[in-house]
Amino acid sequence: MLSGVHSIEKLTDRAIQEIQQMQVYKEDYLSIQESVTDLSQIIQSNSVTFSLAAKVLPRRKRQAIYSFYAFCRTADDLADLHDLSGKETLSCWLETISNHCPSAKPHPILEEWLRTSAEYRIPLTFSSDLLQTLLQDFVQTRYESFDDLIHYCYGVASTVGLISMHIFGFSSLKAVQYAIELGIALQITNILRDVREDFERGRIYLPQDELAHFQIDEAAINRQKVSSNWRSFMQFQIARNRQLYKSALPGIAYLHMSARLPVALSAVWYRDILRDIERHSYDVFSRRSHASWRRKLITATVEALPLVVRYAAKMDKNIHEGRLNV
Repeated sequence: MLSGVHSIEKLTDRAIQEIQQMQVYKEDYLSIQESVTDLSQIIQSNSVTFSLAAKVLPRRKRQAIYSFYAFCRTADDLADLHDLSGKETLSCWLETISNHCPSAKPHPILEEWLRTSAEYRIPLTFSSDLLQTLLQDFVQTRYESFDDLIHYCYGVASTVGLISMHIFGFSSLKAVQYAIELGIALQITNILRDVREDFERGRIYLPQDELAHFQIDEAAINRQKVSSNWRSFMQFQIARNRQLYKSALPGIAYLHMSARLPVALSAVWYRDILRDIERHSYDVFSRRSHASWRRKLITATVEALPLVVRYAAKMDKNIHEGRLNV
């Protein structure tokens, strides 16, 4: 059984309930004029993987993804400030979203995201969950168990998948659990890759009980040496992470055909970071693991395209595009 499955099932039930009981958006949201700002620059400057994947989408959905990424990137940057100004701004954004109506004059990126999310009829809870979890980073820097980590990953990553699938279009609520699992898988890959950077910021996302099981303490992480215990620990983490990807990828079948390749590309390119960690003997201290351009081309051809073809036959012809997609 997949580790953390009960937590994932509970989160899935909650997300489905939010979609089924989605709050009606106020007309003020839809009356917001579309931004003239080129938000594509934000994704192009910060994420090669997602920028390339987004280019495969139709223009309208691509613009919506740019808006969403700008919202996520800006919120994440505010969380990384670790100061009162970042916390206050995130809290203000959360209040604007939670009150279900625009503030007097929201930040332009937030304003554009409010307009986009209203257009695609996305439950407000997913955006507020994301902001609440980023605010959690100001006070919580350790996670006792994998179950605790799952809830964190849901907040910062699975919410991204749940929102994105409304933009992409989906044919069944069965897509919800797959989106949650993929978000968790992607975020755990981030955590495994960024151990050194997170530690330097005072954060350890790796489950404390699992570190203890492999006899790894904070002093060992601070030494930034790859020991036999560290290798065993990372082997365990990577095996479970791959299991999450394997469980999540069939969800591609429930996405609109225009989104299946971008999602498959993002997943296999991120999953390939695990291979790079292994190739460098689990050393995530002296270098930042990544997938090279050559590997991206190989995995796109050998892994992503076959995934899309394999699940294409399962695609429901009656596409549900977030209730407002056309």
